[in-house]
Amino acid sequence: MSKSRDLGEFPAAALDIDASGAITTTGPIDGRDVSTDGAKLDTIETSADVTDTANVTASGALMDSELASIASVKALNQGIATTDDPTFTNTHLAAIDATIAATAVDTFVYDTRKDSDGGAWRKRTQHTSWYNETLNTSTRGSRKEFPVVAVIVAETDKVTIYDGGDPAMPMWMVFIGGGIIYSNDTSSVYMLNGLLCTGNGFATGVQLINFLSDSVKGYRSESTTSYQGNWRSNIAGRNLSATNWDGVAFNPTIVNGIVNDVAMTVLPNAPIDSATGLPIPTIAVATNGGVSVIKDDGSVVDITWSNEGVVSRINFTSSNNIQVVNSPNSTYQCYVKTYSIPTSDVAEGAGYQQGTALSFYTSTGAGDSDLTLVVGGLSNAKQIPVEDSVGSTWGLSRIDENPADYTKGSVAYITSDYNTGYMVGDIKLATLSDTDTTDVVGSELITNGTFDSDTGWTKGAGWTISGGTANQDGSNTANSFLQQDVAVVAGKDYIVSVDVAAVAGSSFGITFQTGTAVVASKGSFTNSTSTVKTISRGFTCTSSGDMVFIVNAPAGITSGSLDNITFKIAEPDRSVNGNGLQVFGTVTKSAVATGSDLVAYSGFSGSNYLEQPYNSDLDFGTGDFSIMGWVSTTSTSPQVVLHRGDGDSSSWGTSPIVQIELSGTFKVGIYTAGFGSAVAVAEMAASELATGAMRHLVITQSGGYLKLYLDSVLKASASSVGTVTNTSANTWIGQRPNMSRPWLGSLALLRISATAPTAEQIAKIYQDEKSLFQENAQATLYGTSDAVTALAYDDDTKLLHAGTSSGRSVFQGLRRVSNTTDAVTTSISASNSIIVEE
Repeated sequence: MSKSRDLGEFPAAALDIDASGAITTTGPIDGRDVSTDGAKLDTIETSADVTDTANVTASGALMDSELASIASVKALNQGIATTDDPTFTNTHLAAIDATIAATAVDTFVYDTRKDSDGGAWRKRTQHTSWYNETLNTSTRGSRKEFPVVAVIVAETDKVTIYDGGDPAMPMWMVFIGGGIIYSNDTSSVYMLNGLLCTGNGFATGVQLINFLSDSVKGYRSESTTSYQGNWRSNIAGRNLSATNWDGVAFNPTIVNGIVNDVAMTVLPNAPIDSATGLPIPTIAVATNGGVSVIKDDGSVVDITWSNEGVVSRINFTSSNNIQVVNSPNSTYQCYVKTYSIPTSDVAEGAGYQQGTALSFYTSTGAGDSDLTLVVGGLSNAKQIPVEDSVGSTWGLSRIDENPADYTKGSVAYITSDYNTGYMVGDIKLATLSDTDTTDVVGSELITNGTFDSDTGWTKGAGWTISGGTANQDGSNTANSFLQQDVAVVAGKDYIVSVDVAAVAGSSFGITFQTGTAVVASKGSFTNSTSTVKTISRGFTCTSSGDMVFIVNAPAGITSGSLDNITFKIAEPDRSVNGNGLQVFGTVTKSAVATGSDLVAYSGFSGSNYLEQPYNSDLDFGTGDFSIMGWVSTTSTSPQVVLHRGDGDSSSWGTSPIVQIELSGTFKVGIYTAGFGSAVAVAEMAASELATGAMRHLVITQSGGYLKLYLDSVLKASASSVGTVTNTSANTWIGQRPNMSRPWLGSLALLRISATAPTAEQIAKIYQDEKSLFQENAQATLYGTSDAVTALAYDDDTKLLHAGTSSGRSVFQGLRRVSNTTDAVTTSISASNSIIVEE
């Protein structure tokens, strides 16, 4: 007879059971169903090893050893399935390599992580119409939430937002023209703190699309009801009819409805939008009628000009000033200015004047320009905040501003074939900045420039040649030419020099013609005294072949004599002045380092050197000036970098001399006439320089002191009160007038200015330029085009992106660190290494 009994009836001591047979139970033991759990154990293979990688992998799991940081995985406390939307910090997006089939007029990379709340607003949009609208349509992508990084592309008739967080960059949302945005001529886009601003060039102003409040406002200047006031629908209804605008204009309106560019910033202490909880951005609008600033308190202030008031580009600087480009049209001169944000409307005079602007830059140095941008014109310019860069049809200007005195800042010109380095303030000469390693050879292109006979010259009325001079007696009743055919090469620089004396009445003029067409006019010159005066003019040839060199005597001239006319190939002066150096003999040009772009000039001797005829710009008197360049030598033998004076092969002249030389020591000196006595000499040990490496040399005179810097370190200083003015002086480079001390090393990036840089400026110039002298250093715009079509500055990587028809050049300071080869036609935007270009 069998009997069952609950185990709980046995004393505790009796529960030590030793069972040699099978035990069957009909209920749970310790809360566990032994039958169910046993079935699970039956599936484990005999001698299973959970430390065996094959077993673990077969089960779909990972070994601890396969994880770089097991602690990080254990700390993960959020879903990461494809349907989840986890939040991470310190993340880097996957590289994007996608092509958008669109013809963009503007692009903008919007990184929400740079918003005031780090992009947290994206998590607070579940209530909005656009979050809940139907997905996977032609105007809405597959993701509800606003992208971490959005790539915004404006076309003339629509604006598309792409998901920049996805390497494939799919469409996220589309605004079709005819709804919130106008159906034609969208010009610009910008987004900040969840607020998208679109500008329109067809007089429909700007639209402010707030993704967090799910609302839209429109600003324009016209009294029409469309595209201004409040949008009566929401963002999900973005493509409804334009009749959904209520037409109630905000007061005040913007100054003009034709919008060319927009920019946004958040000012310190900006008020908080009660509807979004975010600081309200300040918006700058560039229009055909001036600038409007929609301030964070809702007011609008304008900057207008009496003429030439079209503003094509606008940006905020890192200090929250406004940078604008006045550009009457695409062919006129443009003017780049910086303003403080106005507190009330500002009415300026002409757009080509500085007015109340903090800074004022042009490409011709016209008027009261603080600095001159790359020479030749400035259509389609765009200035970039922080790095202060300007692109034009003639190249790239990189500006290092001096807010204490904008006229004493620095600017470097970068084109496809040269890089000037930084030119400080009132620049007078910038040369030796080429990238072509072809040696430069100087040969005289004028026949019989000494007028020993009539040979080579065609004379008009009143011209005679006798006594070794060409003379005009004033008998001409109209323009009378003294002319000669010369052979020139396109793209080469030339310099003409003429000795002139005893001019009465009007002035002579110099022109270059092809047939009857004037190719270049180099201005007038005169000298009413009998003392011979040398004048020189630089000229860049635009075509190859025969050209007519002409000295013109207008009808008003009554007398005058010319002698020693020379016309030679020149080493260009890249500054606004265009006063190049005459080449004598052959000067060697070779890369400053293996594989580098920039070249150094060497091979100086008694017959090979560079010389600039008298240049009145270098008569600094007792005022400030600076001489800057890169030099190298391995020898401590006597040698001269630069000499300015009125001497010749047999005399040191009768006026002051400036000389930079190595002779016992390395020194710069200012001397009285004929080296009579030293007014000031700053010198250092020759061995410090003679290392064979390219060294950065700066000489300044300011505040009564002459100073010498080497690699940004002050090496010597001397009291200096003497004048350097010499109205008969020529300037020799790599030699001096008696041909006795050629420079035995190399020279590059020579600059002379009427401004003395500060020690801080010298340090920055040295740091930025020294990278150009490293192996494989690229110094120019990539390719053959100088015309910069678009610019963008990535404030995360500190890289400047400059687009041309040859591709996109990427600059770190003055050095190009990479490039693409696809043409850039319209726009570039860059943020945290995400680059979008059209």
